Amino acid sequence: MLVLMPAYAKVHGDVGESAIGVIYAINTLTVLLAQIPITRFAEGRRRMPLLALGASLWVLAWTVMLTGALGPHAWAAALVAVAVIVYGLGECLYSAIVVPTVAAIGPDALRGRYLAVMGFSWQAGFMVGPALGASLLTVGPLALPVACAGLCVVALAGALATEHGLPAEHVRTPRVIARAASSSALMKWITREHPRVDRVACPWLIEKFVDKKAEFVYVPSDQVASEAQKRGATPYDIKDVELGHHGAECSFDAFVRKYGLEKDAAMVYMAKVIRGADTADKAITPESVGIEALLEGIRLVHQPNDQKQREASRPILDALYAYCQKKVEKAA
Repeated sequence: MLVLMPAYAKVHGDVGESAIGVIYAINTLTVLLAQIPITRFAEGRRRMPLLALGASLWVLAWTVMLTGALGPHAWAAALVAVAVIVYGLGECLYSAIVVPTVAAIGPDALRGRYLAVMGFSWQAGFMVGPALGASLLTVGPLALPVACAGLCVVALAGALATEHGLPAEHVRTPRVIARAASSSALMKWITREHPRVDRVACPWLIEKFVDKKAEFVYVPSDQVASEAQKRGATPYDIKDVELGHHGAECSFDAFVRKYGLEKDAAMVYMAKVIRGADTADKAITPESVGIEALLEGIRLVHQPNDQKQREASRPILDALYAYCQKKVEKAA
């Protein structure tokens, strides 16, 4: 849409070429100065409302453009400059949200294709927009701003509607914890209370291979998604999240894949044991039923204290991993 603004300003606002050049420079400067602050502003916030905010800024930009065309032409250049500044702020929000969101929700094997489709859709706009916009320019000063603003309203509504379909862990943008002010922040993980096999095995894997100082939170099932957003925590072992059950596999399998532990033969076998203990596929390994019984016994001893149960399960899982290491060594 930005490529149409200079033509519109010239045709319907009598803005000269030199002024249009300055206006383009203002847009570029706006993006350069605002991109980093807006990206930081977006951290930890809900993605789709931010995207809707960007679309609303574009609606405002075209409204200002229309005002410049219909009002005194002496003010047209100044109003167009204001419009491209507002539009540039919307661009910053778009780039801070869309590309990271596509990258986040795309499966590992298809992420490149997801990004390619997104890039094609953006470039297609550059190809189709000028052709359609040129025809609207000839209709009158109302046609192009109204059409562009209408498209932005549709995009705004679409962004808000899309939020319901996002996995819980991707509703908000991640916080950058590497900055000095939060360098000591812990990774937080959240799941359903009163854990059984998967919900003690996954924390064991995190502590052993991902983050020894991670924080684990257990809450009622219906509060996991909302508490994850409030606390900036990653949900696991619930429906419709990346680190949950997929097909026959349990959440422990998802963690193994997520953190590249498939190269560890012992971990691969341990994942099968945990899968059998956590799901109905009890015969997948001869050890699954025994591990389920041991972890269930620990649960009964420590209930309803979920944290003590998790900590007490750790030695059992350490021993299981050592057993799996020995087992795969003998098989090799």
